[in-house]
Amino acid sequence: MMRPTWLVVLSCLLLAGCWHRPPAEEFGVVTGRDSIDSVNGVGFFREMWEERGVRCYAVKKLSPRLQEFDAIVLIGDTYAPPGQAARQWLMEWVSAEEGRSIIYFGRDYNAAIHYYRQLLGTTDPSLHPRVRQEIAWREVSELRKRHAEIDGNVFAEWFYLDIHRPLKHYQQFQGVWADALNGLPGAWPVRSVFHPPSLKWKTRVPSRLNNAAVEEGASPAATLAEEEETPTIRRSVWSPDEFATLDDWHAAFRRLPASRILLSGEDGTPLIYRLVVGPGGSSQVLVLANGAPLLNASIVEPMHQRIGQQLIAACLPARRVAMIRFDQSGLLITDAPDADGRGIGLEMLTVWPLSVITMTAALVGILCCAALFPILGRPQSLPQRRITDFGLHVESLGKLWQRTGDQRFALETLRDYYWHVRGEPPPDWGDRMLHDPQPTEQPGHGHHNRATDDPQGMAQSPSALAQASAPSDPSATL
Repeated sequence: MMRPTWLVVLSCLLLAGCWHRPPAEEFGVVTGRDSIDSVNGVGFFREMWEERGVRCYAVKKLSPRLQEFDAIVLIGDTYAPPGQAARQWLMEWVSAEEGRSIIYFGRDYNAAIHYYRQLLGTTDPSLHPRVRQEIAWREVSELRKRHAEIDGNVFAEWFYLDIHRPLKHYQQFQGVWADALNGLPGAWPVRSVFHPPSLKWKTRVPSRLNNAAVEEGASPAATLAEEEETPTIRRSVWSPDEFATLDDWHAAFRRLPASRILLSGEDGTPLIYRLVVGPGGSSQVLVLANGAPLLNASIVEPMHQRIGQQLIAACLPARRVAMIRFDQSGLLITDAPDADGRGIGLEMLTVWPLSVITMTAALVGILCCAALFPILGRPQSLPQRRITDFGLHVESLGKLWQRTGDQRFALETLRDYYWHVRGEPPPDWGDRMLHDPQPTEQPGHGHHNRATDDPQGMAQSPSALAQASAPSDPSATL
């Protein structure tokens, strides 16, 4: 049967890099390998925080543990906003202490599309149709996902979401952050727009409320009660029925926070704005149009890097930041303390500051293995001694003499060997050992110096005597 050598060759080609794996595209990944490998991850943005001395943690729930943090990065892997209960919880959290911050952005940007657009300028023209096909497929998928999750404009206390806008790429900006961005390479693609909360949106009453199309018995409290899983944990999911009546709608506009636009497009479209909250007005909620400036594939552009730096600077002197990712299943709210999710299992060894220690230790370990275990390498057969090797005869004869335990017999046999086989007198040390096999100790001395009494070093054992008597010519026999 022939060996499948072609499988071996294929495996070597794959390991050598001949196969190009498509980039990972999971959105908003905070920890693990995909936080860096995914074009939609936030691993590089997290490293920007850590370069400023801020410790970042991946958190899965809104829990009392967040009281220990100074800032929250809320990453929405969904086009829908956070649920009403989650927004209320977060507003209470950010208002509880001065200097707290929340950064929020949603799903309305897929960095994989940006990645494939960049490939058009670097790949062979013959591959451009395939690249354009990949771009079109992702654009259609994002459009379907957006319409499946949200089918109209939405008001949600933090913003008024306008989804009926064409895609536009902004390169020129207005606002207090614009001076540091204008002229830098890059563009910010925006489709859906988060408008700051304002009384002008009060007239945009949903048609279901105008038509009194609320189902009988439906209310926000009932919705939350159905979603409650245990007495201490519940899930907050956005629903178009958050405002059950016109009274609820109007009541939402009586507690709007003050807002200030920090960055807008050249046509005035808000891209980043601040909601001022808290008793002293020192806490804030920063709302971004989308995650283009913070995701891995696009943050490499100088303009997006500068935006990320400005966001971090606006949250300083924060020392601990919680990164929370949620999807269309909503956010969990619990009254029980949440465990630290920064390092789970061996993953904590890859997170700063332990990563510096583990990477150095791994490198030193590899060097030690290379130095201490040189036997590692290709398997090979060890050399074997042949039965014609005269050294085996000498070793066997020495072992036989040693088993007798009679040193005098061994010396006499060795002397006869010298006289009758080799035809020469035996060495002087042999005669001395025959006449004085066990020399007595001299007064004033400890143990004998064996090197002095036995210059040839052959008084150890009969086997050593046999090896010393071995002829230089292996053809000589006993």
